[in-house]
Amino acid sequence: MKKLILLFLYSVFCILSLSAQEEREEPQPPTANASNVYAEFGGAGIIYSINYDGRFGKTDRGLGFRIGAGGFYADGEGYYMIPVGLNYLIGSNGKYFEMGGGAAFGNFNEAFSSDPDLNKSKVVGHLVFAFRKQAFRHRGVIFRAGFTPIFSSTFFIPSACVAIGFRF
Repeated sequence: MKKLILLFLYSVFCILSLSAQEEREEPQPPTANASNVYAEFGGAGIIYSINYDGRFGKTDRGLGFRIGAGGFYADGEGYYMIPVGLNYLIGSNGKYFEMGGGAAFGNFNEAFSSDPDLNKSKVVGHLVFAFRKQAFRHRGVIFRAGFTPIFSSTFFIPSACVAIGFRF
């Protein structure tokens, strides 16, 4: 019985010591800032947008920015959006939680909404809460998915996004 108790205590100690270890992300080489180009479906571009995303520091995580362009045009009617924002990545080794927000300048018409307030150029706000998987410390494919609501003083559009792109 003593051997079983000692084996159990030893096992608990090993599990606790393993869970206490933490993987640390090494800083990027000075020439890299985890720049990405991706196509986003949904999100701040409403239907789709093409975006550039980068970090302000020389790591894969932390404070960054995003700028993009998107829109839709059919039968002489459509809209365009230019989303700009800040984001922050929390996580390590290529798996991150992304949170942020910004503004998107858009020009809408009747094809998008019958609301007369939307049938003109307008700046709207957007937030992002997403999971991001990207190549860690090298070039490769990135994937994003999350919740990205769009809002102004007159409306709120809950939206989701899915994005795929490339880190260079």
